[in-house]
Amino acid sequence: MRMKRGVISVCDKRNVVGLVKEVREVGVEVIWRGGRKKVVQEKGVDVMGI
Repeated sequence: MRMKRGVISVCDKRNVVGLVKEVREVGVEVIWRGGRKKVVQEKGVDVMGI
């Protein structure tokens, strides 16, 4: 079974945009909670907020 969605939670957010881009490239929808959602979206990465 292939993963369709994932929630990412990290302590060190320095390279979170790169991490999210890689997850999105393999087709996993990222669900985001918190203030970094806007930062990630401004970098061109599509994430869903909760």
